[in-house]
Amino acid sequence: MKKIVGILSAMLLSLLLVGCSQNKLAACFSKEELTTLSQDNITLAESGDYETFMEAVDPLTRTSFTEEIYQQYLDAVAPKGERKSFGNTAFVGQTDQTTGANYAAVIMIVEYEEGKIQYTLGYNEDLKLVQFLIK
Repeated sequence: MKKIVGILSAMLLSLLLVGCSQNKLAACFSKEELTTLSQDNITLAESGDYETFMEAVDPLTRTSFTEEIYQQYLDAVAPKGERKSFGNTAFVGQTDQTTGANYAAVIMIVEYEEGKIQYTLGYNEDLKLVQFLIK
């Protein structure tokens, strides 16, 4: 299961990074807004409500995030127990050199009763998820 999640994660990450350069967050992104949105999206993902969670995902990315993959995420998070807190957060900005589109990546550590999970959430300018990874 970890290999499947890892492979799909790598595929999504490579799609996001193709033609992009790393830099600071574009002016269209706010660290505060991204932090709150990421916490909300993690909470939503943990809820088990696939349909509602998919509303937060960019339509072009939805085909890559099937119910089967979502269930694998839930299966990976379940043994960690209840979430205790959101921890350290880092931000990375990216601009697609071909289209000029801006992206933001949020790396957030979440502490659970039985350990920590590192989330990487990628957002487009519409603040829709284009990446949702755990490690």
